[in-house]
Amino acid sequence: HIQNNWFTKVNPLLTQERIKDITDAFCDRFLKIRIQEGGSNDDDHGSYTSNTLFLNPSLPLEECYYILFTEAEREHLSFDFFLQDWKAFNSSHVDVDKEEGTIDND
Repeated sequence: HIQNNWFTKVNPLLTQERIKDITDAFCDRFLKIRIQEGGSNDDDHGSYTSNTLFLNPSLPLEECYYILFTEAEREHLSFDFFLQDWKAFNSSHVDVDKEEGTIDND
């Protein structure tokens, strides 16, 4: 319970600001994809949530890695180590597209 309080309230691993930065980065990327596929740029991505971004968006795993981790974080967690974690995650989750290395937004 003490550790949970420390990492959720006192010193969170992800601050609200960092969560917003990550969400914005994914929204921006999905918006670029939508525009490339002929969609419009009329919507403000601020109105989207992680559950309603677009219709089934997916990104290559390496691109997700670069969005999720800052440059400083990537110095301590290389993409190869991230892939090891990804493979361990895959082995215990069935909602992951193992062929493409993408996470569905459902």
